[in-house]
Amino acid sequence: MVSDILLTDLGSVNGDLAANLQGDLNTVSGIENLTTALQRRFGTPLGALFYDTTYGNPVFQRLSSPMGKSFEQDVISDVSSCLLADSRVQSVQVRVLLNREEKTATFYVSFIAKDGSSGSFEQAVSIRV
Repeated sequence: MVSDILLTDLGSVNGDLAANLQGDLNTVSGIENLTTALQRRFGTPLGALFYDTTYGNPVFQRLSSPMGKSFEQDVISDVSSCLLADSRVQSVQVRVLLNREEKTATFYVSFIAKDGSSGSFEQAVSIRV
């Protein structure tokens, strides 16, 4: 049974809404819905939504900054606080792999929802220098 806390939302394929065989829009529920919601939150720069300037990820502002000694811990903190802002999330673990040659940061995220279920995803982001 899908946990009510994780809700249901419209599903997508490669970011586009998709229909099922009956012609209805696909939906996702449970941990799949939460994972999709967290990926969307991760990929939205903080303040990008005019109707909710607290939604989004502050890491995009930091990725164009010089990489000092605390850079790695700072971006992990940014991503963690972003994802913990979803009230369905109990805990988050974030690892980051910086590739200076390709100018990317790949984030490996695992999380536990408040209903005890868990999920993970990875996301690569370009670093602007």
